[in-house]
Amino acid sequence: GNNGNCVESIQLGSNEMTDLVVGEAAVPVANEENKRLQAQVERKQKEIASLEAQIEEHSERIEAVADHMKNVRQEQQHSQALLDARKKEVETEEHFRLLAEREGDRVGLEKRKIESEIRELREQLNGYENSKFRLGQKIEEIKSEMKWEHETLEEWIGEAERRDDDARVIIKYTKIDDGKLKAE
Repeated sequence: GNNGNCVESIQLGSNEMTDLVVGEAAVPVANEENKRLQAQVERKQKEIASLEAQIEEHSERIEAVADHMKNVRQEQQHSQALLDARKKEVETEEHFRLLAEREGDRVGLEKRKIESEIRELREQLNGYENSKFRLGQKIEEIKSEMKWEHETLEEWIGEAERRDDDARVIIKYTKIDDGKLKAE
């Protein structure tokens, strides 16, 4: 039977006749040249079939590689998105680090300013305490003087009262004496 592209041999007495099957039609091949051409056509048809099989295989490979490339691109885009996100994260961390560094510098300056103010206040306090001590000493001196002066004043007042008493006695006796003199 005619099955695809094949050659059928038919026995006709002593003469052998070969049909060339091209498509669905059988063409008789009689001479050596035609047999050689028939063999060449068969080889080319096998080559074509082999090449079509290779094309099919390569098409499948190309499709697989295209799918793989699509996946690789998606993975690359995902990786790029992750990288971009990480870069932003690093930039944000760097920004916060710089802010913290500036804040640390500001706090350091503030700390040094406060420490300087504390030193000045301690010096002032020390000066006030020294002044307070000197004033306390002066007050004690004044109290001591006032106590001494008070005692002296009391002694003087006591002495003055005694003199007053003496003067009254003298005046009294003087009056008495004056009265005796007038009586005489």
